[in-house]
Amino acid sequence: MSALLSCVCAALLTAEPPRATRFNAEPFGFAAAGVLSLGVGVWQQLASSETLRLINAIPPEASTAAEARGRVQEAARLVSVGNGQTTAAVAFFITGGVFLASALVWLLAEGLWTRDWFSP
Repeated sequence: MSALLSCVCAALLTAEPPRATRFNAEPFGFAAAGVLSLGVGVWQQLASSETLRLINAIPPEASTAAEARGRVQEAARLVSVGNGQTTAAVAFFITGGVFLASALVWLLAEGLWTRDWFSP
């Protein structure tokens, strides 16, 4: 009988009260970061489209060798800028997608209300 009483007392001493629930705000923060990242990606893509328009506006003929060399250098500079803008756009699209997927998984796993598992 004393062993059973000892087990009951030990269970009562080590049992924790249920943790309070709170609104699960983290997935919405992740989703906002994803939308912001996608927005920056769209902006970069629009900027690269404008750079392509500038490249296409360079006339192909030149009257002197120096003028031709200047146009080729300008076109090369614009191509480099456009490549950087396109690369940044793709990186922002990927990052935004990962943030949105993480937010969705987090929200589906925990729901709108969650518990602080590490709080005392």
